[in-house]
Amino acid sequence: MPGRGLRLGAVFATCADSPVTNWTAMAGSGGSYMLYNESAGQRLSVSFNQLSMADCGSKNGQSWRTGTSSTVVNLDSSLCLDEGSGWPVLASCEPSKSTQHWAKE
Repeated sequence: MPGRGLRLGAVFATCADSPVTNWTAMAGSGGSYMLYNESAGQRLSVSFNQLSMADCGSKNGQSWRTGTSSTVVNLDSSLCLDEGSGWPVLASCEPSKSTQHWAKE
């Protein structure tokens, strides 16, 4: 999402060069990746179709791939990372929704 970044505490904020807003795509298996937050030292995870942060030792719900139209799809739930009222959420993938388009900056 241009001009915005996912921020620890699960709110969206204006991007800044800060560990809180810096996420790294760590290589996974088969072209997947894990989204690692520098400040928290944790990965973005999905459990029971809800977003959360999880320790790096746990791998369930932490694998993502890039889908159609720059969507980000969780491999365990097959749901897409979305934005709802300024909050990160999971939703059924709808590549036509601009709130599901993500880009590196």
